[in-house]
Amino acid sequence: MRRPPKGYDGIHSTSRHLKDLLPEMRERLIQKIGDQPIEILKAWEKLVGPKIASMSKAMSFDRGVLKVRVTNSTLYSLLMEHEKEKLLLKLKKHFPKTCFQNIVFRLG
Repeated sequence: MRRPPKGYDGIHSTSRHLKDLLPEMRERLIQKIGDQPIEILKAWEKLVGPKIASMSKAMSFDRGVLKVRVTNSTLYSLLMEHEKEKLLLKLKKHFPKTCFQNIVFRLG
C-alpha cells in the first residue's frame, strides 16, 4: 500500500476501488507470465486445422522448441519439408511474446 503523498491534508480518502485496480494488475500479470506452454499446446489444433490436428498432437513446449507427435511417415515428411516454416510463422504471429526457435516432429 502506498503512503499518502507529502502535504496530504486528509480530506479525501486514500483508498482505491477494486474495479480501478484490477485492470492494472491484470496487465502486470500478463506481462510477467507471458504465453504459457499449455496455451501454445491448445492452439495447435487451431493453427494446423482439423485434418492435420486429427493426425498430430503438440506434446510439449520447452526453451523455444515445440515438440509434435505425428501418426504416420507421410504426414511427417509433409510437415518437415513443406509446412514447418509456415507453422513457425503462424506460431510467432499468434504468440508474439514467445520466442519460437524450432518445431520438432516425432513419429509415434
